[in-house]
Amino acid sequence: MEPVCLQYAPATTRSLMARVGAYVTVEVDGEQYRLSPHEMPGEIEWRIDFIRWLISRALHQVSALPRTQRMKALIKIEDELIHRTNLHPIEARAVIGGTLWALQDLPEDEMWALERAKPLFEARVRSEGEALMSRYLALVQHYGRRKGPESLERNPDAGPAEPSDWNWSVFLDW
Repeated sequence: MEPVCLQYAPATTRSLMARVGAYVTVEVDGEQYRLSPHEMPGEIEWRIDFIRWLISRALHQVSALPRTQRMKALIKIEDELIHRTNLHPIEARAVIGGTLWALQDLPEDEMWALERAKPLFEARVRSEGEALMSRYLALVQHYGRRKGPESLERNPDAGPAEPSDWNWSVFLDW
């Protein structure tokens, strides 16, 4: 499975950026939205569901692998979660820990059942992931402030060509 790319910055990061005059913006359907420096209603619940989904996704990715290859695969997944999905390292470790815990409780015959049902499980993971992304984008559109090119604010300490908004997707090379 491809790594999950996400234009998400936690409220603490947004708050820090706003205090130094740089607001986080996210693009949704070609529109720029400035994210609130404060936690958006429903954001924590969405984040919990997102972490749970990542555990389920990682479990599926490694369950069919031979036991000797699982740790190497989980280390790679953890690295992708930090560098491509923009998770905090503590959250990435929680995903890996949750995956290991689930693997530990999964009997071998159930692992083979997961492998046989791979197309169904992949479709479920994809569908749940799309629903989570839609929820996040709905939060952005509802609680973010739409920004057109005419409303681009400038950082008073920056030169005239340096906007104070950080387009997170460009900054993190998504």
